[in-house]
Amino acid sequence: MAELAQAKMTCGYYDIADIIDGIRIGEHTYGRAPDAKVKFQCYGGAGQPKGKHPVYPARFARGHFPNPWIGKSEPMDLEMARYIAANGSAGWKGRSDYDRRSGGNWYLGDCSGIVYGILGVCHQMANSIFTAAGKAMDSPLVWPPSFYGTVLIYGPRGERAYTRFPVRLIYLHSMYPKDSPVLMTAEQTGAAAMIDRVETPEQRWEDLRAFFGDDFVRDGAREAFLAADQAFLARKRELDRALLAGTERTDGFASRTNAEAGRYFETISPLVRSDIAEGLQSGGAALVEPALMQPADRYRELGETLLKS
Repeated sequence: MAELAQAKMTCGYYDIADIIDGIRIGEHTYGRAPDAKVKFQCYGGAGQPKGKHPVYPARFARGHFPNPWIGKSEPMDLEMARYIAANGSAGWKGRSDYDRRSGGNWYLGDCSGIVYGILGVCHQMANSIFTAAGKAMDSPLVWPPSFYGTVLIYGPRGERAYTRFPVRLIYLHSMYPKDSPVLMTAEQTGAAAMIDRVETPEQRWEDLRAFFGDDFVRDGAREAFLAADQAFLARKRELDRALLAGTERTDGFASRTNAEAGRYFETISPLVRSDIAEGLQSGGAALVEPALMQPADRYRELGETLLKS
């Protein structure tokens, strides 16, 4: 069994700002291992304020329910974090920056095994990397305000998507004993990755209740919430499948997905707990950024694997 490379990791976020009126419309997430000089940049890159070099802001998010970890340091297996970030692709070892948006397995770059826009965004990619801390599946470490919206759609690490590109775990099995909590957490992520399913309303309710708490919707609002939720998820699946089948352009997919998400958040905001409603105000307008989408041909190639049902 190889010796594991432990490192202190921190995470944070920086705002996505509308260039016309300066309104904050969401956040990018990232992680760092400062002592090891390794950066797990957001899929959108590092912040670049006022035309300076790309830098990471010193500011960290305050802790959010249910895990107030953000802004602290946490010991992680650095090699596992690297492996997950690069989705197990060749050349995953030894780099100081994990910021590729191309190359690697399926030419998706350092995506943590997540197909951008379909199976998650940078929030889910970052939380997948931080599986290396051995945290439970329902304990995300990166929690910016707009995560309330993305977690409803994609789950903490992309596992709530109706299908998921599998995380490769062969290397991890060579590094960890079978009963390792870290490996078991990673295996849960990988197992969820291979499930192609549509949750029933009852399954969806239990899933969200377990994550957000029993009081995540207001009294008497369960049926109205589930109706809006199921309608949105059905529309999102249609958009995903159209993109993967090559019948939807990438810019059209981003625009329509953002519009649908915005309507969904607006509909459910009066139905959910106040902290969730507040977070939803940060998310819909820039849920999916067109500039971070892969080329249309790549989505069609992925569709040959993902659209089996």
